[in-house]
Amino acid sequence: MKCNECRDGYLIVKEGKEAPLLGCTNYKEDKTGCNHFMTRDYYLKFMENTSRSQTGGNPPGHD
Repeated sequence: MKCNECRDGYLIVKEGKEAPLLGCTNYKEDKTGCNHFMTRDYYLKFMENTSRSQTGGNPPGHD
């Protein structure tokens, strides 16, 4: 998935301190670049909202 912050990198699964997360490929080891990330919970809410906006309502099965 394209990074919605820098619009250049991709959000990939990275190891977080407590749990895996999605982090931008433009974040570098020297802590420069895009520092955008999504936790699992944020990602699920993000995808739910995206699905609702594309279908014009609740996703199928979520009436």
